[in-house]
Amino acid sequence: MKLQKLLIASAAVLLPFVAAAPAKAAFTLNYNSSDFETGIGETSIADDGTSAATFDPVPTTDASGQASVTRTAASGLTYTIYDVNFTNNSPLTGLTPGSSGGDIDNISTLLVEADTDNDPVNGTAGVGQGGSNQPYWGVDSSGATNSNSTRNAMLVAFSSPVSSFGASMIDFESSSAFRNAEIVAYLGDNTAPVFQGNVNYPSGDGDGATNFIGLVGDAGETFDRIAFVLGDDTNGNGFTEAWAAGQFRFAQSDAVPEPFTILGSIAAIGFGVKLRKKLRGAEAAE
Repeated sequence: MKLQKLLIASAAVLLPFVAAAPAKAAFTLNYNSSDFETGIGETSIADDGTSAATFDPVPTTDASGQASVTRTAASGLTYTIYDVNFTNNSPLTGLTPGSSGGDIDNISTLLVEADTDNDPVNGTAGVGQGGSNQPYWGVDSSGATNSNSTRNAMLVAFSSPVSSFGASMIDFESSSAFRNAEIVAYLGDNTAPVFQGNVNYPSGDGDGATNFIGLVGDAGETFDRIAFVLGDDTNGNGFTEAWAAGQFRFAQSDAVPEPFTILGSIAAIGFGVKLRKKLRGAEAAE
């Protein structure tokens, strides 16, 4: 009887700690490039032309007809960008970068637009699309012939999993009134994405503008492929839209448990030690 009372009392004490740890979404879309680089508890790697020590060399000449573009960080981690066309269905199944099939209808070629004046901050030469031109280097899908029945997308594959990735997306339309753009992330051989969400800009629909879009693992969750799937600001369903992108940033996880979780764990451990002593005393008395 004493043992039962002690077990009931222990459950009443531990329950607040269990309930107090709020459930969190695995990933968060972040539209602020400065937050993404410095405020996510991670060490960000930037490939925007300002980090020559991390990525070298920065493209200095344009190049068209590229099947893909691969960049390598000083750490040895690489990422490869593809221009793909998804079927009308929202991408839901696993995909193989560089290969058509499943939800990938076909693969187009890319245009590399270089920072030819070597000034990624205040220069006048760089990547652009839809009337929005930026001073840094980037990639552009406008050289491809897009189908009138598929959705154009930027697909990025990493040589090993990352916990965040973001880019400045140029002329990347998303409108709830017509069709939202989507961010879809995958990991390993999983057939289903680990994240799929609509792009909802703080303002505007992305037409003729440049907006940073980043995906972050809230507690160090990772992915190794990510697709930026175009939406539309008209009735076209995103079938004939094109995109451009630059200022690529990603990070390996450096996540730290939340303070409340740490305190709750310490309290639970301490209570467990006391409970064990009481249980032993109760067993001896019976």
